[in-house]
Amino acid sequence: MRIILALLVLVALVLAARADIWSNCGDENDHLHIEQVIISPNPPKRGELLVVNASGTLDETVTGGSIALTVYMGKIKILEKKMDICSMDKSVPCPIAAGPYKIDVAETVPKSLPRAEYKGKVIATDQDNEQIGCIAFDFKLQ
Repeated sequence: MRIILALLVLVALVLAARADIWSNCGDENDHLHIEQVIISPNPPKRGELLVVNASGTLDETVTGGSIALTVYMGKIKILEKKMDICSMDKSVPCPIAAGPYKIDVAETVPKSLPRAEYKGKVIATDQDNEQIGCIAFDFKLQ
């Protein structure tokens, strides 16, 4: 589960690697304007370190909100989780100030994860339930 979060963490707010792994499913009204995402290795590999470097600009201060994560392995939903933005990761304290935003995450992909196609979506919303950003992903785990 943390690996998928790392892909997008977006923490909330994360995430321009290659369009074949992720896409911005938000719109021009999103509060996070994603500038770059680098995922290495691309695609992720079992048993290897996965590094996600993401940057963008947040157009409002975020004092609360949530991140909704849904993950499918093939057509089977394997994870559906909603997390509080301010308490899910101690390295991202609230409030999150408006302005440039950068996050770097590194996690080892468990060898026990099945080789399969993974699809999903991460949607971050703010304290007013407005969408901060949306990232969709689709990749085959090697």
